[in-house]
Amino acid sequence: MSRKCGKKLCTSLGQRIIGGSFVEKYSWPWHVAILGPDNMYGGTRIDARHVLTAAHCTTSIKDYSAIASLHDITEQ
Repeated sequence: MSRKCGKKLCTSLGQRIIGGSFVEKYSWPWHVAILGPDNMYGGTRIDARHVLTAAHCTTSIKDYSAIASLHDITEQ
């Protein structure tokens, strides 16, 4: 398979992770879902009040919310 930087490999939301595997529920307590107005990103919990993510994932601090301690975002 030829891969080019900046080119999406898959178009379906359910097919974005390639070669991944299922994990035991709640085994990654530091993982955080960051919900934006038009997309969802990932982050890492630093402490009880701080989450770290990549700068290119956000455009405005006040437009986002973070969800921690949840295994499946669809089950909230």
